[in-house]
Amino acid sequence: MSLDRILQEITTTTNLNTLHQTLETSLPKESRDTLLSSPLASGQDPLKILDLTQNNCISCSSTERYQDFARLAPERVTALAKGIYRYGLSNGRVFSFSLPLFNLVTRYPPDTSYVTTIHPVFLQAALSLASLVLPALPILATPIANVSTLLSDLTYNDNLVDHYLGGVLAMLKRWAEAEEYLEICVTVPGSAPGTPA
Repeated sequence: MSLDRILQEITTTTNLNTLHQTLETSLPKESRDTLLSSPLASGQDPLKILDLTQNNCISCSSTERYQDFARLAPERVTALAKGIYRYGLSNGRVFSFSLPLFNLVTRYPPDTSYVTTIHPVFLQAALSLASLVLPALPILATPIANVSTLLSDLTYNDNLVDHYLGGVLAMLKRWAEAEEYLEICVTVPGSAPGTPA
């Protein structure tokens, strides 16, 4: 599928799921990024042609629509969270990642009872930036009741890291909550019983 055809699909399709399915099945994963970052056959930049107010699948009149669109590419959301964190650290601007990461961790999942791959990144940021510990408390105080691999490309390790970093509550002398997080981390079965890590 050419980039011109992809642009046509984006500008004419009114259903996000249909567009996602078309792009997912039509573009080989290995060449997807290269194709999407190339110019159109005419040499134009496709981003200069797209209009947020005109294109139905791109025009998002509410945060909910943005969430729906983002949930179709969970690996990209994870990469975005990690990129925001690395950018802030590498530029010595640790404050630059606090609000975007907080927004991702609270707005991307349907509610904060869902664990995502953004949680460990957010909690790592909380450890590196003391002023982010307090905004992390509502996230940590909400028990994880939902896990969805459709929402996030979650791994066994992500869950362990999330609970381990949840022990950050000990810094605030919230011993019972920190103990619960660390207990879950320590007592969860390994991937292969009896095998050294």
